[in-house]
Amino acid sequence: MELTTWGLRPVPDGGSVLLSCGARAADRDVDETVLGASWAETRHVLRAALPPFALLTRLDGGVRVSTDELGLRHVYYGRNDRLSLASTSAGAAAARLGRGLDEHAVAVQSLLGWQLGDRTLFREVLKLPAGASAVVDGDGVRVERDADADADGSRHPSMSLAEAVPAAAHLLRTSLSRYLDDHPDAVLQLTGGLDSRILLSAVPPSRRRGLRTLTLGEPTEVDVQIASRPSREQGMSHEVISVRGLQDLSPHEAYESCVRAARRVECMADPLAFAAVSFAEAQIGQGPRLAGLGGEFARGFYHLGRAPRVPVSRAAAAGLASWRMFPNEAAEPGALDPDFRRWSRAVTVDDIFGHLRETGLDLFAATDEFYLAQRVQRWAGVTATAVCISRPVVTPMLDARFISIARALRPADKSSARFLGLLQVELDEELAAVPMDGRPAPVTYARPGVRGTVAGARTSATKLVRKARQRLTGSPRPPVGGAVLAAKVVEHWWAHPDALAPARRCGFVREEWLDRLVSRELEAAPSTVALLVNLVTALDDGLPAGPDHR
Repeated sequence: MELTTWGLRPVPDGGSVLLSCGARAADRDVDETVLGASWAETRHVLRAALPPFALLTRLDGGVRVSTDELGLRHVYYGRNDRLSLASTSAGAAAARLGRGLDEHAVAVQSLLGWQLGDRTLFREVLKLPAGASAVVDGDGVRVERDADADADGSRHPSMSLAEAVPAAAHLLRTSLSRYLDDHPDAVLQLTGGLDSRILLSAVPPSRRRGLRTLTLGEPTEVDVQIASRPSREQGMSHEVISVRGLQDLSPHEAYESCVRAARRVECMADPLAFAAVSFAEAQIGQGPRLAGLGGEFARGFYHLGRAPRVPVSRAAAAGLASWRMFPNEAAEPGALDPDFRRWSRAVTVDDIFGHLRETGLDLFAATDEFYLAQRVQRWAGVTATAVCISRPVVTPMLDARFISIARALRPADKSSARFLGLLQVELDEELAAVPMDGRPAPVTYARPGVRGTVAGARTSATKLVRKARQRLTGSPRPPVGGAVLAAKVVEHWWAHPDALAPARRCGFVREEWLDRLVSRELEAAPSTVALLVNLVTALDDGLPAGPDHR
């Protein structure tokens, strides 16, 4: 039995250690001192804890590693003929087990930019399910989960908006007030959008003066200006962090920062986006952070207008993927092997369809569950995992109690942000009247009327046009700083074409396209550069290429 803790304090037999910078449960901080003497008692505490967090417990002859109820804090496990393991690093697990790239996982990531289900980018290295534990002992590795764990919304009672709005408002007010009591130095990530504004509105007005808020962007950007207004008017301390300095990085420095980012997100998210945010975050001191992650689940993220009852079908899954998922982070088709590209689309749609069908719900309710159990858990989770070891992160809208309220609503009550609009009005009607970035004020979603209906239709039409343009041109919108870093990474490859050797041998990327890239005959989209950086980083770390899918 071997336990490597990478700098953590030694864990005695029967002892536990959090694999994150703290955790929050039942409106109090969780540390080893509040965990129960038995696993049943400890599990009861952990089930109420906000993600992301994980816990390692030293057993007699083994270890137990447990993740939060949403699975936002990623933990991985696997086995071969010689050993079984659990790890906080998928790449380290793959190297130890001698596993290469998983072609199915590469296929999914080439279109979504992230992973589905329990897959990782590495063959037979799996992600621990939400609310589960991996136990490694003399019998190998096994996954344990509570018998009453509820992974979908099929067993939740219904609630009306009249019941849900005050219940959610009380929950957020109480949660935010008690957190600020314990952590007066907490920083609220404030954007020009709805989710972070709801969190701000849940803070009592008497507590807002001096509250630290943080926005990523440039002072002239609309998102920053909208976030600055309430901060200025209510006496909050507003910090704006910028990625402007990325322009001053050399191509080599930019490339190395993206490789470091790829390793931190286990090569399963956009390393350009994470590198840019990490660059900006380095400008400020780190501390407890309040994040609005999870609000999309409560507003019917994938709904376009009203939400009728539609059964789940493969055709519906394909349409959902084409219009709502693939345009966001897909690599440009011309960069990929044609056979692999065609196969990728088929298996990815099959996967999405399978996850939607597993919920047992109609299409719109199923897409809400898909967003929570897949996109939030895997896409947002891998990034949350990378940052939760350096600062406490609290996500009030991913509180199991808040999720239960959102699940109990009809899709039609969440669609067009009606529930969240009403929640914003309930919490702070004055802030509800302030327009958002590119969208009308939240009050128009709460009380649509003729003006609100027109504004909502205009917003939906704008989104539809943008998605159509992305689909037709195959040009996803790059993340903040992504275009700058992508250009510098390509410039590094011009000077060091051998750095792309792993991408040439993996069989997923067209060699002719790579030749044209390094000879400066074409430009690469940031989403394609992100995929290449992930593939090169994974294979450069000593892993064999995946098997040929043909």
